[in-house]
Amino acid sequence: MLAELEVCSGDLSRSIQLLEKEFREKGVFSLEEFGRFFFQELEGAYHRRRDLASFSRMAYRAWGILPVVLQQLPPFRLLGYGAQTFPEEEDSREYYLQAFRSFRQQ
Repeated sequence: MLAELEVCSGDLSRSIQLLEKEFREKGVFSLEEFGRFFFQELEGAYHRRRDLASFSRMAYRAWGILPVVLQQLPPFRLLGYGAQTFPEEEDSREYYLQAFRSFRQQ
């Protein structure tokens, strides 16, 4: 599975499908494992972005394909608001950076 995820790197939708398949087959879902992967992928996209607005739109689309139960959990939840959440670009940037750190291993 890790090799498949590497091939799909940058295609968050496909990567999530692979993870869902893996979790279904194992019968176990790890929020920590999924959150770590999800926000690691988002962070990579953030650093490759053209601008914050385009990243916010992409993050919103990624949030939209998550199961509803995950959409409601912090820090996933605020991805649903996109850049509208924070009127100042610096505030949005700081939120995203905090979200990326939320599932990192200590």
